[in-house]
Amino acid sequence: MITLNSFIASLAISQAMFLAVFMLLHFRSSTTGKLLVLFSVCLSAYLLTTIPPIISNPYVSFILFRFAVSTPAVLWIIANRLFDDRRDIPALTIALIAFYLIANGTGALLYYRGFDFTRISFFFTFVVSHAVMLGFAIHVVYLGITGKSDDLIESRRKVRIPLVIAMGILNAVIIGTAFVNYAINIVLEINDPSEVNLFSSILLSTLAFIVCLTLNIRIFSLHTDAAILLASPRRAKPNASPESENPSHAEPELVQKIRKAMHEEKLYQEMGLTLGRLAEHLSVQDYRLREAINKKMAFRNFNQFLNSFRIAEASRLLKSSRIPIATIALDVGYASLSSFNKAFKEHHGVPPRDFRVSGKLEGAAEKILKTPHH
Repeated sequence: MITLNSFIASLAISQAMFLAVFMLLHFRSSTTGKLLVLFSVCLSAYLLTTIPPIISNPYVSFILFRFAVSTPAVLWIIANRLFDDRRDIPALTIALIAFYLIANGTGALLYYRGFDFTRISFFFTFVVSHAVMLGFAIHVVYLGITGKSDDLIESRRKVRIPLVIAMGILNAVIIGTAFVNYAINIVLEINDPSEVNLFSSILLSTLAFIVCLTLNIRIFSLHTDAAILLASPRRAKPNASPESENPSHAEPELVQKIRKAMHEEKLYQEMGLTLGRLAEHLSVQDYRLREAINKKMAFRNFNQFLNSFRIAEASRLLKSSRIPIATIALDVGYASLSSFNKAFKEHHGVPPRDFRVSGKLEGAAEKILKTPHH
């Protein structure tokens, strides 16, 4: 069993290292590419911890486990960069990741120094932190499934579900294995859990090998599309219309129809508007609409496209009228004031109320400057 585990772990590590080398050679300027290199290193470290002879040295074991326990956090950041086109990772998320790494590292340091853990101390240094990461693993799957319908990048749509679900499962198995080991050693108080631990290690190594092999095959099959997939998200304004690299005669006309529907007909005011509904309104296939909005108008997802029109109109109304903010939110197509506030702050960096106040102050300053002085 130990030989089998070492063999499978070695295969998985070879795939992870191949991925790292490929990223360094072709995508070293991409932040997501660098994160994939870090993921490969962290996953390899985790796989090395499943091989008993390698972790017999406590110092080597401690270092390897610091990289290993970072794997779920790195996977979540990669999934977030790949599939969530917002500018920044929320501060609360960064705090949770920091808590996870610090709590886990503190627990490991105490363990190596011979600290006598109770169930309570072990719970706070280990179980809580891993529960946080389990939540991140679930969120990875959520990102992949819920965002597909709004995704405008075709290459990303193709890999979205299989890649994110594989990453989520890998996350869950890594964290789940730790929970199983905890249950065996602490809760059930089994004296010789080696057989169970070895079986879970073989399962994890096999899954890691499949995930890394699939990821390598996918990246090779995408060719030039891989660069688009790994590119950093770009924000675009509704009036921008960048040209695609391969312009066609049909797309400019379609872009004009899109602009008419949004600017003149104000279709964005329709609550719950979807890409399918807009395609139906324009009498065009979904894939052609996605291509036009992505390549001609430089939007990466439909929500980003839709919010740009809604926020632009809301900004105009906030500056030029005294209409209540809640009414403006509903008028431009948001289902609730909270979703409007979130989207508005994401776009402008300030909530609607502060934006309106700053607009009034600017207007008052302009009047003072224009008023003749005697």
